[in-house]
Amino acid sequence: MKLYKYLKEDITVPINIGDIVLGGKFKNKKITVKEISKNEKGDITINGKPLLKYRIISQNNGSI
Repeated sequence: MKLYKYLKEDITVPINIGDIVLGGKFKNKKITVKEISKNEKGDITINGKPLLKYRIISQNNGSI
């Protein structure tokens, strides 16, 4: 039996629609999340761009 058939992957991202993330060339512009989806490769996208193009603002004190 192959083990990988029984393993499931679960990715939880602490981002909801309406949250603010940092994006842009230097990841310093505030961008409001309007849409969270997946592309044809299965990557998570925010507003049509891959998740790795954004930084999440930490919730504990509002700074990065």
